[in-house]
Amino acid sequence: MPKNQHGKDKMYLTASEWKALGGKKKRRVVGYKRLPFYCCALTLQPFTTPVASPSGYTYDFVHVVPYVKEHGTDPATGEKISIKDLVHLNFSKNSLGKFHDPVSYKEFTDNTHMVAIRTSGNVYSYETVKSLNIVPNNWKDLLTQEAFTRDDIIELQNPEKLKVREYENFAHMQLAIKKRKNDASIRTSSTADKILLKAKKLNDERQRNQNQKSTTSNSDASKTNVKSRFTTGNMAASFTSTAVTPETKNVLATADSTEINEDRWRELRALRKKGYAQIVTNMGQLNLELHFDACPAACENFITLAQKGYYNGTIFHRLIPGFMIQGGDPTGTGRGGESIWGKPFKDEIQTKYTHSERGVLSMANSGKNTNRSQFFISFAPCPHLDKKHTVFGKIVGGVDSLDRIEATSTDPHDRPLEEIKIQKVLVFVNPVEDLAKHKQQEIERTKKEEEEERSVGAIEAAARERKKKMEDAKSRANGGVGRYLQIPKPKSIKTNPSVDKKLSKTKHSQAWSFDSW
Repeated sequence: MPKNQHGKDKMYLTASEWKALGGKKKRRVVGYKRLPFYCCALTLQPFTTPVASPSGYTYDFVHVVPYVKEHGTDPATGEKISIKDLVHLNFSKNSLGKFHDPVSYKEFTDNTHMVAIRTSGNVYSYETVKSLNIVPNNWKDLLTQEAFTRDDIIELQNPEKLKVREYENFAHMQLAIKKRKNDASIRTSSTADKILLKAKKLNDERQRNQNQKSTTSNSDASKTNVKSRFTTGNMAASFTSTAVTPETKNVLATADSTEINEDRWRELRALRKKGYAQIVTNMGQLNLELHFDACPAACENFITLAQKGYYNGTIFHRLIPGFMIQGGDPTGTGRGGESIWGKPFKDEIQTKYTHSERGVLSMANSGKNTNRSQFFISFAPCPHLDKKHTVFGKIVGGVDSLDRIEATSTDPHDRPLEEIKIQKVLVFVNPVEDLAKHKQQEIERTKKEEEEERSVGAIEAAARERKKKMEDAKSRANGGVGRYLQIPKPKSIKTNPSVDKKLSKTKHSQAWSFDSW
């Protein structure tokens, strides 16, 4: 038996064996997908009435016109176009029914460089246009002799730019793929599809309304970061509980939407301004005065809904002659309507304004603190409604229109037999906007004063700095060793001028002798 007879029997595959035996993952070859020049870029089918967009994509006129009317864009590029931007193309055919150049008679293929003339719509090969128009500077159509410019040459196909003909990259194809991915991958009947589509629309509308409500309620707090009048309570909690992180300072909490609204209403009361609006109906106009000085919440709700067009097209669904007329419900049933805050708001009962006369504007509700969008106008004094409904305005013009409305006949359920429709509500004076402008002016004035104070402070600081530099420079002028020592100046010795004068005179002494002995 030979030695090492199994020496070449490896227990593994070598790289060459793996490659040769097909163990590696083979590269997948995908066929190149390019739209032929004779096909519509929208339907991907051969066209019958060809037109071209300004970008050079060819379409079938029958199919592209509805698409452009609906979307207003080029199906291939997604750019904005209109129907008048489309150019009708005139393709020439030979005896075999093949598209060809009408001058050189060369057949068009998927690799032919083709162009069209915008003014005539005739299609040529680029070689023909270049040699007979561009080079000799002959800017007239070769068949019709119509004048054109270089900008009127539309490139339909360029073999060097084949990527633009890949229909998978067309805008409408990408949109269809995205929509298909978003749709649920379940099989349903046509009835189920309708139900699901309706449910989806309702869900989207509900989500949109919730977003609008949250934006309305939190917009002021998020933009201005208004502080509340109350603290966060963290310091008190840390003082009474060891589980809370110790706090040594009281911090004001951020105001919520309710506090912000109450502060605004307090300012509106202090502003002491009235609001004015006009309800335009199919039976005449009703001019309103709104009591912002007493009921700012109800007035702001009414006037904001009016500015948004909430009441436009609604009807007065309830009419009782000699009592009142009620409206403000978009559903027309008396059970609908929403406030601008998305929830019912509180009553604003005032003894100053009551249901004491004809033409009183008051909030309709279904109980205490359930005000939304519905309101009513009285035809006569209604003292039994006092302290139950918020009186927030009155009629100051259009009494004849109110008389015509009251004269309308009703059915046994107090519903007018003739439709009384609110066409629109016009707002003339809105104290909420006046308050916002006033606050903005105050903010700008405060900023201006702060800037002036900062500028004055900067000038004073610069003057102090300049004075200090001058003093330092003066002290350095007496420089030398020991310039920072405070050495006292030597005292000057005062002399007596008379004594000095006497000393200055020289006394001549007599010669000494022994005569006195």
